[in-house]
Amino acid sequence: PRSKSWSDAMSELGQDAKELTEALEEFSLSQEGEGHTNKPLPPPAPRPHTITLPPLQGPSPIIDPLPISKEKASVLSRTRPSWLPPKNPSEEKRHLREYKRMMAAAAETERRKRARAVAAAEAEERRLEELTHLWHSRVLPNFAEARAREGTREMWWRGIPRQVRGTVWARAIGNGMCVSESTFAVALNSARQLEQSLVNANSVQTDRDRAVFGLIRRDVAALSAEYEDISLSRGYEPGAFGKRLGEVLYAYAWYRRDVGYIHGIHGIAGLLLLNMNKIDAFIALANILNTPLPLAFLTNDAVALAKIYHETAELLRYKYGRLHTHLTKTLGLQNEAWLEPLMSSCLTRRLPVEVQERLWDVLVFEGGAFLVRATVGVVGMLEGRLYGGREEVEGGLGWG
Repeated sequence: PRSKSWSDAMSELGQDAKELTEALEEFSLSQEGEGHTNKPLPPPAPRPHTITLPPLQGPSPIIDPLPISKEKASVLSRTRPSWLPPKNPSEEKRHLREYKRMMAAAAETERRKRARAVAAAEAEERRLEELTHLWHSRVLPNFAEARAREGTREMWWRGIPRQVRGTVWARAIGNGMCVSESTFAVALNSARQLEQSLVNANSVQTDRDRAVFGLIRRDVAALSAEYEDISLSRGYEPGAFGKRLGEVLYAYAWYRRDVGYIHGIHGIAGLLLLNMNKIDAFIALANILNTPLPLAFLTNDAVALAKIYHETAELLRYKYGRLHTHLTKTLGLQNEAWLEPLMSSCLTRRLPVEVQERLWDVLVFEGGAFLVRATVGVVGMLEGRLYGGREEVEGGLGWG
């Protein structure tokens, strides 16, 4: 069979060793270091040679509006307003010395803070280099055996370095569908020919096909605009990301005409394309969407979806009871209203790309059970924004 049942897939997955929140907290601490390839290390602040003294306190147009006299100008202070009695010169000197000491101490504190930031960034860079070496030398050469080791599981929970992320994802997802480069080429060419044939055709099926291509074009335009900056930072030429995304989605829409294309697949394909070439992205997309949970959304399997929604909502009720009550009782939302956008897109909605990647580092290995727990974790992270009305909740978790 092309895919296992949802129940079989859930029963084969072991108990998670860590909570989702641990991974996200670790990610938040290392996010700056993870992007070291795009951000230069901050230079240490130079020690200041001189400290600028505060200016002489001139008259206030409200409290002291009269022109200042020569006598008063001669006793203006840098540390006392002009409308107050003048300071004793020795007191003024003492206060200025104290000011210089405070400014020097503040400058030294800032210098040390920047030095610590540089040291932390360098340490994170070394950590990522070591992790990259471990993936290349110990995991990828004998992947099937290595992924079963507990130490490897800890590695993907800690986060996969960007340099090897695409390769690791592809190996973890696998290619049980036996998709190849020629599969992609044939599917893309067939999709383009079909689109051309729809120009003058008129039938129920052609209307459906026309709607699919229209949806893909809208999804490509929206995601290309959203990912413009990050795609350029990942090496794409202007416009190239959108072109490849369209090719992958067109090819997939033809390849799986039996299950169709739904809004949300574009986010999955986009995330894959940020980490691998279009052929590998197409192969990974075809295979991960054939796993039980995503396939339930693609085929609109009512029985499987009801089970997925129930299990996810029950986990939310256990971990975030007040939020669950607000969503389901106070607002009266059906589970699919707040779960379907996150789950059908495999957590590629409403989250920064770096967080999506961090979640996928685990998802590609641990599958649907993790997706359920991660969805609850994400909704819990957004809890503070979800106690408003129905529109606010649907705006925060929905497709809008």
